[in-house]
Amino acid sequence: MTEPLMTPYEVERKLLELSREIDEATEDLIEAETAFTSSKRSLEMALARARADISEQYRNDKLTVQEKADIALLKCEQQVIQADAHEIWVKGSKSRVNALRTQVDIIRSIGTSVRSSMDIT
Repeated sequence: MTEPLMTPYEVERKLLELSREIDEATEDLIEAETAFTSSKRSLEMALARARADISEQYRNDKLTVQEKADIALLKCEQQVIQADAHEIWVKGSKSRVNALRTQVDIIRSIGTSVRSSMDIT
């Protein structure tokens, strides 16, 4: 007869460990979402200021809407980079939480199999 993949104790220990990791990953996700929201709002405000400045500076020039948008975007390059970095952080954090939840599901399945095999023997 083969030994079970894990003992019930090991299953419980792994579930507790994953639970702590999910808590930490969720806190990281909240922090990432807060930073992303803040940087996104900062970017929106910077773009609004840049568009207003462009309208004032180029009052007599005939710029297209796209040209104005491009100039504003270039003036806000650092805010764009920061918002993009925070968005990537959010996506990575969400992936981590989802991966941990998948691991919990796998360990639960293993735990069910372990208990079933112990009931059979």
